[in-house]
Amino acid sequence: MAARKASTSQDEDNVRLALVPDASYASGYVSRKFAGGRTEFELYEFALQNHFNVLLEGPTGVAKTTSVLAYAAKRKLPFYSVSSSAGTEPSQLFGKYIPDGAGGFVWQDGPVTHLFRHGGVLLLNEVNFIPTRVASVLFSALDRRREIQLIDHKGEVIVAHNDLLIVADMNPDYYGTQALNAAFRNRFKIQLAWDYDPKIESRLFKSKELAKIAAKLRVSHRQGELDTPISTNMLIEFEEITLGLGLDFARENFANHFKVDEREAIVQTFNTFEQNLITDYERIGKKSGKTSQQPGFVFEESEDVEEIEFDDLLAMTLEQITAFAVEQCEVNPAELEGKDVKGIADFLLELTEDVE
Repeated sequence: MAARKASTSQDEDNVRLALVPDASYASGYVSRKFAGGRTEFELYEFALQNHFNVLLEGPTGVAKTTSVLAYAAKRKLPFYSVSSSAGTEPSQLFGKYIPDGAGGFVWQDGPVTHLFRHGGVLLLNEVNFIPTRVASVLFSALDRRREIQLIDHKGEVIVAHNDLLIVADMNPDYYGTQALNAAFRNRFKIQLAWDYDPKIESRLFKSKELAKIAAKLRVSHRQGELDTPISTNMLIEFEEITLGLGLDFARENFANHFKVDEREAIVQTFNTFEQNLITDYERIGKKSGKTSQQPGFVFEESEDVEEIEFDDLLAMTLEQITAFAVEQCEVNPAELEGKDVKGIADFLLELTEDVE
């Protein structure tokens, strides 16, 4: 029997290489602002339209990956994240020949190749840990050529689709990572410092005492007293568990995220704030309508709060509307700095629209 020739398969019905993220990534995401008041979505959009690459640099747990997912979801673009592990092989990303079931072989695009052909959002996760054998293939993808060459597929050259956005993120503090060399780093025209943002965190969890604990622990981490970073996700989870299972379990569970020799210091820090935390979460529970049928703190049903119209807010003094925002709407005072009465009223209206 004559040998069958290899062919190329682009059958997207058989293999879904990159998917549009669920819409919930965009609807539940809180954007941050950079110089000039620009949000990351505005910067991603500018980069997409101008074929710029974007680099996000910051510690773990600050929503670098989530921000890119949220943008892809909002724009309804396919998304794929390249995991920069030592075991990642180029064939997993760019493609390879596979048996066609009839005695021959067929070429199957990898997810990176798929996005280069059809467009979407490509995230190079922890790019400062990416294997050299993978990075070498990406060099031409990240420079002005914006192309990849499939050596194993007859040397095919694919120029990036017009709707391809390439984003890389990195945590410079990860063990085993290395600094990006200047030539590679310069391929990213937009570079964003991505750190913990108290203003954003104040909208993701309600306890002001928890924010104080986070600030204290992060100082210890920066000073080298703690190896484990205090991520935003850890704080959100702490609040969810406190309201669901109680402070004692939430505190122990939070401490278990740290190294064994760090846990005592974590517990002691929480103990220092314990009474204020209890008061904080009793207030939060009442406002959220948590009932005694649910585990954790025992709260009464929240009372109805009189609705206030936008014009009523505008009629307040700056002192009155500031107090209303902080006490009734649980806004972090830092978010109100520099705002006049109308500015605060607009901010509260935006919060209401986000909730709806």
